Amino acid sequence: MTLFSSLNWMPMWYDPSSKIDPAELGQQLADMLVNGLKKG
Repeated sequence: MTLFSSLNWMPMWYDPSSKIDPAELGQQLADMLVNGLKKG
């Protein structure tokens, strides 16, 4: 649920001028999804 919440609210919290690269952010979210599925 946390992953879906973070994706749904991304326009509210993501700052394109921040230091995090969009590809890195995408990888972190994908890792969160995969690790969550492994534990479930």
